[in-house]
Amino acid sequence: MIINNSRADTYTDCSRKYYWSYVHGGTGLRPQRSNDNLIFGEITHAALARMYSGEEIDDVLQNYRPDALALLDFDNLDFDVKNKWLDNLDQIDSLVRAYDKWRQDNDTFSVLQVETEGFVKLGETCYQCGRPYQDNSLDAAFSPEVCIDCDSPIHYLAFRADLAVNDGGIIRIVDHKTAASAGALYLESWHYSMQMLGYVYGYGKALGTNVGGYIVNILRKLKTLDKTTKQCPTCRNGVRKRVGCVECGGAGSVGIDPPVPFSRESESVPQVRLDMFVQSRIGVANAIGSDQTWTPNYKACFARGKCQFLALCWNNPGDWQNPPDSLLLDFELRPADYVDTRALIKEEMD
Repeated sequence: MIINNSRADTYTDCSRKYYWSYVHGGTGLRPQRSNDNLIFGEITHAALARMYSGEEIDDVLQNYRPDALALLDFDNLDFDVKNKWLDNLDQIDSLVRAYDKWRQDNDTFSVLQVETEGFVKLGETCYQCGRPYQDNSLDAAFSPEVCIDCDSPIHYLAFRADLAVNDGGIIRIVDHKTAASAGALYLESWHYSMQMLGYVYGYGKALGTNVGGYIVNILRKLKTLDKTTKQCPTCRNGVRKRVGCVECGGAGSVGIDPPVPFSRESESVPQVRLDMFVQSRIGVANAIGSDQTWTPNYKACFARGKCQFLALCWNNPGDWQNPPDSLLLDFELRPADYVDTRALIKEEMD
């Protein structure tokens, strides 16, 4: 089986959600209108990829916009949604331009690779019989499906890393995250991330090199990046505005330093963490491969916001795998992604 972080996390949250996302109809379903936060992040990632590929900031802002409009299917949006996304793209422009200035003082690394995609075997020995895998090929067309000693399924990790960098002689993976806020728990969570361990493991194994850790590059989606003044706290700018106000001199506002919406969380990764990652992902892959019931986890329906498949699970409890057309109006088949492509290559070569 081939898995990536998104699929493993989806199954861990709710196996029924995994079914709807990646199994139903062959490739799974997705809402016809994608989550705006995910699109915002995807567009920002595309702009940052151009930046770290060497484009100057003005070229980045000019060149990413057509791709963003195509991703949005902009011409087919209604008037209000078009205007909302024009505002969002202006916000991304401001965010990326401000980040470009910030990184010039804060990037301690040199870029090795941008948007690196890979595919590696999970583990060096069979998790069932303990014998070393005989074929160490990483090519999807030739890697075996099962252990030749005991016929246990062999599992593979597909990954796509935003940046691989040399940070003071240590190779690290950098992953960009856009967030509405970044509280203490959110920041701490990135020091315990299976997703980031997967990038370190996958990139290191694919290239046969030691990856010492990772950096989570956080961009907060502030709408006040260009704000240099705030309401005077003494006269309240109009509520008690006074010509003789000492604090603002009668202007009603006072100067402030622009907010800095960028931060980074770094973590070194010892081998024991990578071993833990491999064991975890093999366990998830085995569970997915043997699942015949796709039992829903109803506690997860609102755990990460409202689940996009809520109606499919709650309004069709009988023959649930064959929902009526009325429940599928807002969905479309999910296009194949890089994980599906790898799986397809293997099937065609078998």
